[in-house]
Amino acid sequence: MYDSELSNLIHIANNSNIWVRKEIYLCFNEEQFQALLKGYKPHWDMRYGIYLEKDYFYNYRSGFIVGKFKVEKIENNIYQVTEMYDNPEKNDWNVVFDSLREACDQNKVDFDLDMYFKMREKTYEMNLKKNRY
Repeated sequence: MYDSELSNLIHIANNSNIWVRKEIYLCFNEEQFQALLKGYKPHWDMRYGIYLEKDYFYNYRSGFIVGKFKVEKIENNIYQVTEMYDNPEKNDWNVVFDSLREACDQNKVDFDLDMYFKMREKTYEMNLKKNRY
């Protein structure tokens, strides 16, 4: 998918105000954040990709924008996802975890799988309590 196509899809989603806010717990270090900034390209058509536009990262798959998130630096070497939004038509917002893991893998950056699973579990619990998963 070309950048101009993604920008157009993002513009449509943002102007349509489709986004549904989700709770998320996702933190990572400077090296992992740099991998996320570099992004990655899907291995094949049905895989997820990540795209940065303005202050938000967008997850896409097969021509659809499935999630939107914002990252902020909270400490010297620690970043956190501070805003997370779902496209309710696709309901695949939590792919952000896999996007970070994939970006780290493709950019040869260490990624702690135990911490990954703990953050996913905490995110699930946060949203389950609010009936928003």
